[in-house]
Amino acid sequence: MSVMWTIIGFIAILAFLFLIFAVVRSAAQSDHMPNYDEEYASDFFDEQEDDMY
Repeated sequence: MSVMWTIIGFIAILAFLFLIFAVVRSAAQSDHMPNYDEEYASDFFDEQEDDMY
């Protein structure tokens, strides 16, 4: 029973982190954060974008 709750908690944490990640990316691409430096995130996303295409 405890193993099931551990798995549920792990999935909930992953979903929560993904939600924050999506909000930060959408805010960075919009005009709400004009001071956001796109170069800061470019190094992190270059490797993932290469895998997608």
